[in-house]
Amino acid sequence: EVARREATRIERIRTAFDEVVAPRQVEALRELVGENGEVTPLSTDVTEVVIDCSYRLTARPEGGVPVSSVNRFIHCPATGRTKLLVDVFGRGTFKPINPDRPLILWTDDPITRKEIVRDSPPLAKAVAAFGSLPADPDAAVAFANHTAAMERAAATVVGEWLSRGDPGKRWLVAWGSTDSGTGLLISEVDRPAFAVNPDWLRLDAAGRLHADDYRQSRVVVSADRQRIDFPDHNDWWVRAK
Repeated sequence: EVARREATRIERIRTAFDEVVAPRQVEALRELVGENGEVTPLSTDVTEVVIDCSYRLTARPEGGVPVSSVNRFIHCPATGRTKLLVDVFGRGTFKPINPDRPLILWTDDPITRKEIVRDSPPLAKAVAAFGSLPADPDAAVAFANHTAAMERAAATVVGEWLSRGDPGKRWLVAWGSTDSGTGLLISEVDRPAFAVNPDWLRLDAAGRLHADDYRQSRVVVSADRQRIDFPDHNDWWVRAK
């Protein structure tokens, strides 16, 4: 019964997103690509706690070569937080972006590296579109359950780690709270910790903890929990002995 009710809830959220939110986001993002450009929805994944959607933005400069980027939005209805990520060249490498700052979409020329910049109000509009989702009375409970599950999973990675196995580059991983929120706390030894909120944490099919963005990279924990990889940084950690 619980599983059926949750499946119905997720389907209800997905329908509201498809019918109301997505069209508003496409309309907002069109402002970034100009009259001749295109905005193409790529994917939408709705889980118990987040809506994860992405769009391909293709600009066609007059007399120039079409250029594309991918914008990804991860929204948590329970907290109201939205993470924005951009893959500038559409190659699968995402970096976080701030809608309060101008957005560098791409470079116009590989030699001059002239930057094509767009103001960010369209991104703010795209984020605001999530506010049109209907109220979800079960969101808080679902988020609390998710947070508890992430805390349990975090116990497998709590401890001291060495970047690239270097004893001089030590990192600490814990679970707790800071000014940046409650979640997985990551810090260099003797430095303030950064919290990866539960919104951005998930488990894969094998029960391993993943983060969609930390230090501008995905985070992947090995099956034996003895190594953490940051594939977008070409970095990796091993447990300190």
